[in-house]
Amino acid sequence: MGVRTRPTLLFFAAFLAALGVTSAGTAATCVCANAGTARTVTPKRVRDHGFGKVDDPAFGSYFAKVPADNKRSTYVADVRPSGPVENIVVTFAGAQGIDVLPGAQASVVTGQPALFKPMFGKPKPTAIHACSFFPKLMREGSLYFAEASTHATFVMDAAFYYSNAATTRAAIVTAFTDYILSKGASNTVRNIVLAGASRGASLAYLVAKEIRDRRAWDGVNVLVSLFEAVLNEATAEGGASKIAIPNPLVPKGADMLHRGAWYAWKTDVNAFFPNKKRLSIFEVVGGQPAGFIPGAFILSLLPNSGTPHGFAYDANDIDGMNGFYWQKWLLSAHLEICRECEKPPVVDLQIAWLLNRLAASASRNSRDSATGR
Repeated sequence: MGVRTRPTLLFFAAFLAALGVTSAGTAATCVCANAGTARTVTPKRVRDHGFGKVDDPAFGSYFAKVPADNKRSTYVADVRPSGPVENIVVTFAGAQGIDVLPGAQASVVTGQPALFKPMFGKPKPTAIHACSFFPKLMREGSLYFAEASTHATFVMDAAFYYSNAATTRAAIVTAFTDYILSKGASNTVRNIVLAGASRGASLAYLVAKEIRDRRAWDGVNVLVSLFEAVLNEATAEGGASKIAIPNPLVPKGADMLHRGAWYAWKTDVNAFFPNKKRLSIFEVVGGQPAGFIPGAFILSLLPNSGTPHGFAYDANDIDGMNGFYWQKWLLSAHLEICRECEKPPVVDLQIAWLLNRLAASASRNSRDSATGR
């Protein structure tokens, strides 16, 4: 699921996850006309399920302050370039549900298939779909991203749960920020791309804030592609509030499910990012409950039901507010936005936006060079 549900829904979530069924009741797959494998990666778990109390050395001490239970559920794969790192691209899948089960959810952002986690033993090599974010970015953005200089990190499960304590969430954000920045140097990296779905999108959003707070990285472009980020509005995570913004695309006379449940939490992204230098964010939002379970939609209408929603700045599409924030509403289910390639083609929307931002940055750099700035 896109978020970890509260205990009242845990049994249903476990049942669906065991069947490999998503919270929209459809098979958890990445739908793509150009289905195929772009590459194979081998994820590592930050801490093993065994009795050992030591993190995998590949992660150094970056996750030292993250609770052990979260670390045991955190799966990350890295693809290192052959030359100096000029670009860092990080993709974050949504929350993966209950880790003791062998399953996991597919993601159009990371390209991982459903059920990539083993019941026992270490993670095995995993095929990444050719239709997912990173392979498409490398194909269509070859002018800016070369294999030899681009470090890719696939966060297949960040264990970044909506229901975690705020201190745990903060520790995870800092751990990933430190880990990502360790892959390059601020004086040689040109672009950091953070793309995420659902709770993974919220993590990308919060990592972007922490990077922009570290002023040594001000000269690096930070581009953030959000596939309906789900913030914890109860704790004002990321500037989220408890003010609901109904999806403006829901027609009058729509059925009860769409009329009552499709909304986003109003979030002041402008105030949350005081440092907007070289920062670009694009949020795609639909507003369907992110923890929706078939046959239980009435729960999504109740307070504290365990069915969080995406965020939005307001009820409009936004084209570069203050030069850093873009937003688009879709009348699309949460899992369509987070897991499917063609219904709607959110990956294509995000990559087209990202390449436009890079072209604008290159043009600005060229003008600055010509004027001696």
